[in-house]
Amino acid sequence: QGLTGVGSPAITNDPARSVSELRKLTTPYHRFFGCAAFTLGITTVCSGFVEKQAFIKCQIDPMYKYCTALQLPNVLVVLAATIGVCAIGTIYARASRQQPDRAQWSEEEQREDARTELMSASRQRRSQRTEEVDDLEY
Repeated sequence: QGLTGVGSPAITNDPARSVSELRKLTTPYHRFFGCAAFTLGITTVCSGFVEKQAFIKCQIDPMYKYCTALQLPNVLVVLAATIGVCAIGTIYARASRQQPDRAQWSEEEQREDARTELMSASRQRRSQRTEEVDDLEY
């Protein structure tokens, strides 16, 4: 944010670009660097659990051949990694579902979109009229 904050006055003085266009241009970079920072945070958490495991002193159970106190950090590492993967997957899934900019639509797509908006507006007006008629009845 510091780098774009320093460079943004020079970019925003360009009359051809609005703030919303700049946001659209920087969104992929913002998403990538945010996910990279989040991934580094999750990695730090996982390595902290693994490091804590090295300092745990416990008796090994001869029946299981493992210390039961070492199982909790392993479960927490798997849980943290799963939550991290789900969060990043959600972020990128939402980004792929966003509709394209209307300026890039073809003429036929723009007409179809306008038709759909008109039809939904007429449906709303019809439903309002029926509600008004229902209110008038005794």
